[in-house]
Amino acid sequence: MKYHKIEQLTVFLAFLAMGTLTANAQDVMTLNDGNEIRARVIEISSTEIRYKLFENLDGPTIAISRNEVFAINYENGEREIIHSATDSANPSERREPLDPTIHRQHIAPGGRGKGFRPGFKGIIEYGYQYGIGDYPQNRYVLNLILGRQMNSHFSWGIGAGLRLHTFWSLNEKNPNDWYLYVPVFADFRINFSDRRFTPFFSMSAGYALHDDYGGVFLSPQIGVSRVTRYGLKNNAMHFGIGFDRQRRDYDVDLPEPILLDAISLIFSISF
Repeated sequence: MKYHKIEQLTVFLAFLAMGTLTANAQDVMTLNDGNEIRARVIEISSTEIRYKLFENLDGPTIAISRNEVFAINYENGEREIIHSATDSANPSERREPLDPTIHRQHIAPGGRGKGFRPGFKGIIEYGYQYGIGDYPQNRYVLNLILGRQMNSHFSWGIGAGLRLHTFWSLNEKNPNDWYLYVPVFADFRINFSDRRFTPFFSMSAGYALHDDYGGVFLSPQIGVSRVTRYGLKNNAMHFGIGFDRQRRDYDVDLPEPILLDAISLIFSISF
């Protein structure tokens, strides 16, 4: 099979997604003297704020006293007042300091949730699809999705992967023959809570590329996620069940397009 153009398209989409995700992903600290610092905030404690300069994210971590910072505008649009006149003038009205053990990105819009955090999100999916209908084709699925967690509930991404279909002939399976498709698609996900365990719904839609007879496909899925955060802010495990419908376009063996339906069992990890 000739997949040179397919490989080029997949690499292009991956770089496009990464470029979109990194644009404008910065925090802005406003100091009491009016100056601003473009940064990536690492940690907020009861006495200081640790950050990296946005222009030098690979550089050293810098610490600044909380008393020197008036407010922080985070990359997700949230604004937090750190030190104001009220803090000095009326101690009884001082704001409760953040728990120093909590990374600032644990703070999701609307509260200190334990679920997903805004920022980059990658997903690796592996699954098996059991063919049903008039033209059953079982298939193995491997996908890579690069996207963005917009808030604790909604994310989107662009994906590409591999689909290995077993061959069918007159409704009789022949395990020695198979088709390889390369799907390119958009992925949208909704998490129904801001907790470590959350049910989710996802929808993937795109086109499965093949040298001879590709086709569009639609793949909704429901399942449950478990946020783990082993060193990564959106690290989680997901298990889902869904329905997959792929259109196989015209070819010499089939004068009309056909629909390849399947029940999906998908395990995935996000990072």
